[in-house]
Amino acid sequence: MRSSKPIKRRWLAGLLLLACSCAVVSAAAAGAANTTRLTWILTGANANIIHRADSALASYLFNTPKAFLTGAAWGEQVQGPKGYRSSATLKYTSLADFERDWQNGHISADIHAVIYDPEKWPQTPPEEQQDPVAAMKQFASIAHEAGYRIIMTPARDLMMVPGAKCGKKKGDDLDTAFIRCNIAGAASKAPVDVFQLQSQVSETDPDAYRDFIAKTKAQAVAANPKITFLAGFSTSPEKHAVSADQLWKAFLASHDLVAGYYFTICNSCSGEMATAQTFLRKVQAAGY
Repeated sequence: MRSSKPIKRRWLAGLLLLACSCAVVSAAAAGAANTTRLTWILTGANANIIHRADSALASYLFNTPKAFLTGAAWGEQVQGPKGYRSSATLKYTSLADFERDWQNGHISADIHAVIYDPEKWPQTPPEEQQDPVAAMKQFASIAHEAGYRIIMTPARDLMMVPGAKCGKKKGDDLDTAFIRCNIAGAASKAPVDVFQLQSQVSETDPDAYRDFIAKTKAQAVAANPKITFLAGFSTSPEKHAVSADQLWKAFLASHDLVAGYYFTICNSCSGEMATAQTFLRKVQAAGY
């Protein structure tokens, strides 16, 4: 049964925060004015590392409500750089966990967006893996009632789940199955605000990367013309480190199709944070 406590209108709170931010946060604390055209999602911890290394770069990219910086649902929930106007966000891999946290009042009042990331892994319950469309619909219903911005990012590997309502057939690769099952379309239906395609596995092949993005974006926009469509980047897709140049080529192949990117950075892996920062400086230098 859903909680009967008053619904928190996060959109209104966010607008009020933005309206008074110039009076509350000094220019020195907030950093330079953000001018990026892109939406970024990454962990607040990684945003802080980038901020400490290059505050001008971090402010340019992340000091904006268009940046969704994630914290830990059962730890420090708000982790972005102090004074930034970024949207504090929580990521959930389980609908059941999100519903429990909301009902029990475990979500900070400072959280303005929630991500649902169902994948073929132990963190997502089997029934949610087998019918991710139903789980996404329920997640969106609860999150919308609570007033959060809603971000969906279902994984391609859901196509390999035994007993899935729609999945990989003989002769399919995962991209083909994901498109045939119209997961992007199902995940993007209103009241969802943002859909992020986990396209990072193809980022070293710019043509394949663009093709997968273009096909799934068409499905997402057909389902919800107002959807904000994002692609995925990683410093080590499938555990193989990539270079800043490879990321940049994938960016050039795709930036005209998307509103931004979900950037997964392994900050404990040798050299990967430096790779991420080199790539992001290219983005900044090019004026994106």
